[in-house]
Amino acid sequence: LSPAPPALGFNEIVRLALFVMASAFVVVLSAGRTRASRSLQSLIDRQQAKIAELEQSLRVDNVAHKEELQLIIDTIPVLVLRHRADGIIDFVNEVGRVYSGLTTKKWTRRTSIITHPDDIPKLEAAWDVALQTGEPFEAEVRLRRADGEYRWFASRRVPLRKNGEVVAWYAATYDIEDRKQAENELIESERRLREAQMELVHASRVVTMGQLTASIAHEVNQPLAALLTNADTALRWLSHQPPNVEKAAPLLRRIVGDGKRAADIVDRIRDLSRKAPTRK
Repeated sequence: LSPAPPALGFNEIVRLALFVMASAFVVVLSAGRTRASRSLQSLIDRQQAKIAELEQSLRVDNVAHKEELQLIIDTIPVLVLRHRADGIIDFVNEVGRVYSGLTTKKWTRRTSIITHPDDIPKLEAAWDVALQTGEPFEAEVRLRRADGEYRWFASRRVPLRKNGEVVAWYAATYDIEDRKQAENELIESERRLREAQMELVHASRVVTMGQLTASIAHEVNQPLAALLTNADTALRWLSHQPPNVEKAAPLLRRIVGDGKRAADIVDRIRDLSRKAPTRK
């Protein structure tokens, strides 16, 4: 038989108990850390999944909003253009492309190739000023439709700034052909009205002149008739042998008086036409 192990002393028993307790605490602590680590990792995984889901949702929403915005820009009944900071066109919406029958690449220049040649110099001058000052500007121009017809448009361009610098220009160009036609019709109506007024004034003058002529004829005929009568009578008296001067002399004085009367009537009419002061 092997000898029995020696009995443990009190101090050894205490140290052994403390060792067992420490070991148990370490085991428990290690198990707690493992569970905590697993819980934390699980929480992190769930949060990352939620973030990924949110990011995907935002991407989907952004795509949907972008598509909706593009649809609005392409369907609004206005030609929408974007110019670079140097004025070169780099975007035209669907309405502009359909109206012109051209792609955006065909528009890539400072002034659209569908602008009426007679409107380009004035438009270019205004565009130069706007690019230099960075101030919005408006212009009215004729733009060629895909079928070759020119129509009037009003265009307004405004700058987009970042940190005070102009980085792009946006233009809204809308059809004003009906307004222009209405303005032209109004101008033509006013012209016809002026012509009608002038014709009316002329007709009134003709009527007035006819009435004045009749009045003049009446006023002048009286002294002329008396003058002729007296002249005829004076000739008869002077044709006697010997001539009867005594009888003819009063008639000749009447002729002179009638002549002065006729001359005075003519002078009054002349003064009236010249707006001269009335004679007493």
